[in-house]
Amino acid sequence: MELINPNLQRGWGIDKKNPGLVNEVNAHEDGHGSQFEEAFKSKLTVKSGFSETKDGKQSAINFSGKIDDILNQADKQFDVVNKANPDILKGTTKETYVTQIFFQALGEILTQMNTGDKEADANKRAAEKLGGKDKMPYTNGVYPIKLN
Repeated sequence: MELINPNLQRGWGIDKKNPGLVNEVNAHEDGHGSQFEEAFKSKLTVKSGFSETKDGKQSAINFSGKIDDILNQADKQFDVVNKANPDILKGTTKETYVTQIFFQALGEILTQMNTGDKEADANKRAAEKLGGKDKMPYTNGVYPIKLN
């Protein structure tokens, strides 16, 4: 990941005084990147806003799967509802509806991202990537970071 302060680049300022810190920071931030990727690839459930009648009872229609599966389901469901009863849509376009479902799915992803200790998880992932906690002296507090 290259979104870090240039002073944390290998061979620059802080890295010269703290050998290995850049590797630790990069591995930790890569761990966060993996967390985001996993959240986006996870199975989600989003309420469609539509319902159907089964055996005389109303039942909500929900979309499940990865985010792209959910958007495909929403696209198809819009067509089904539009064909069966266009008055339900009240002038809503397919694009607006699918966008609304997309934002609901993003909310579900955000909920998943807010569960658990993401910093501890990123440290664990970094340790695995770098070959163990002993390879992360700064994260584990063995060496204080020298700034000047």
